[in-house]
Amino acid sequence: MSTNSTHLAEVLTQQAAVNARLVEALEHLAHRLAPHADVPLDFLPELSESRTLYVKDNGTHLWHFFNASAPTEEQAVEGIPERFLRCQITGLRVYWKASSNPQKYDDSLKLRIEVRSDRVRDLESALDSAFSRGLLAQIATAGPEAMREPVVLEVRSGTEAHVVLAQLYTGGDRVITRPYRDVSTERLYAGARKALGLPSEAVPVNPRQAA
Repeated sequence: MSTNSTHLAEVLTQQAAVNARLVEALEHLAHRLAPHADVPLDFLPELSESRTLYVKDNGTHLWHFFNASAPTEEQAVEGIPERFLRCQITGLRVYWKASSNPQKYDDSLKLRIEVRSDRVRDLESALDSAFSRGLLAQIATAGPEAMREPVVLEVRSGTEAHVVLAQLYTGGDRVITRPYRDVSTERLYAGARKALGLPSEAVPVNPRQAA
């Protein structure tokens, strides 16, 4: 190998090492990118009378609340424009939500996440949704010590239409999980309850189908 070729190889090796360190630094910075610490404990004054927030992408907003004082039923469901909520997650519960048509067995399993912000609220989402599974996995990953403190919860759009994703931040860091696609929802639920210091609880059977 000529002197020039040897020198070029050394330069390329050094550049590759610099690039690797740069990528590592950028990844570390990305993991540290959390919402500003001044994110309020709650987001809208109109929410003061609404306990439950519903996670669903309607094309405009990713979560909503029911405004009982709205003049019409169509106006009662209001979208929340903010994507971040600073809160403490204090409870998890899975329950069957009955179908609006009693003649059909299309009841659905729902996950309710109890959070404390300016007051106690519930977030509701389908148990097997990307939002619920992702949030359960992140709670379990964060662990008991981190979950004893306030966190920041972000809702974001997925790559597929009408898919809502959850992102949890603890201590200023974005919670990163291991792949959990093949992990059952029941196992994710159990792990999250353990991280929150809640007693173990099985996912309930549909009472109408069990009868």
